Order: sequence, then structure tokens, then C-alpha cells
Amino acid sequence: MHSIFIIMIPVATAGLSMGIGSVAAQTAILKAVPENIMARIQGSMNAFGIAASSVSSVIGGAIFQFASMYSFNAVGCSMAFVDILIFIFKDFSEMEY
Repeated sequence: MHSIFIIMIPVATAGLSMGIGSVAAQTAILKAVPENIMARIQGSMNAFGIAASSVSSVIGGAIFQFASMYSFNAVGCSMAFVDILIFIFKDFSEMEY
């Protein structure tokens, strides 16, 4: 039962979730933010993204090391669920403000 392929399923799911979520977030930002402050918003988001990526690798490693394989699967499944919600509610990005 301890196979590398079992571990790859939640990793692939998490990777796909991050890619899809990033595209949805960028689309929503482009539609919601006025052009005259877009550079400031993008700069802030890039700074927060770099900070989050450096911290998240440490936290993710600790969760995987100390909790168990099951918690990693739970994170992967929850990210897949969020992707499904994004797909269902993507029409809200086209609303007029």
C-alpha cells in the first residue's frame, strides 16, 4: 500500500488546484480593480504571494511530517472541493458593480 503513486494523487490535485485558483483570482482582479491602481494591487499581491510561498512550504512539510498521510489527503481533497466551487460560482465575476 505504500506506493509513490498513492502520494502523487493528492500532490497532483493540489498542483491543479493552485493553477486553476490562480487564473480565477487574476481574472476577478482584472475585472474588479480600476486601471489607475492596478500596479499597486499587483505589487502587493506579488509581495504577499512570495511571503506566503516561503512560509507555506515549511508549514506544509511540518503537516506532512508530523500529522500523517491522511491530513495531506484531506488538504488535497479540500482544494479539489474549492476548485469545484470556483467552477460553479465563476459567473459571479461577470457581475456589474
